[in-house]
Amino acid sequence: MGLRVNGTGAPDTELALTVGATDRFEPNHVTWNLHGAGPQILAPTASQSLLRACVILTDCDWAAISSTDIDHWQTAAPDGPTIGWSTYLAHRLLPDGPPEVPGVAVEPVHRGYLLTSTTRPEHTDRSTVLAVASTVMHRRPAGQGGLQR
Repeated sequence: MGLRVNGTGAPDTELALTVGATDRFEPNHVTWNLHGAGPQILAPTASQSLLRACVILTDCDWAAISSTDIDHWQTAAPDGPTIGWSTYLAHRLLPDGPPEVPGVAVEPVHRGYLLTSTTRPEHTDRSTVLAVASTVMHRRPAGQGGLQR
């Protein structure tokens, strides 16, 4: 069973949550798209506080603060994760610990890690996103074709 909620009340943003999922192709996750959101939402402290709250409330496998551009830079994976300006990944997705990628700060959060570009959200660099995505895919447990609950 999944739950999808759209609309944060802030202009030009979309919050999508999937919780209670048992399908490996639609795992528990949170994606927050900032479609031209204003400075109060884009402020790193505000957006990360909201992301941390979503992670704790939903106990998701992954979560990301993203944008349409960031999403288009990556190959769509049916089982996630999608990397954003700030991305939460559960410990089980990174059993060897978080990746070390230049320009990305790592912080333990809930039952995983928060990986955040050191730039502001609107200045997220494509090469940083792709480096995190590549590193994460190579560090996933052997034989784990998709995310499983």
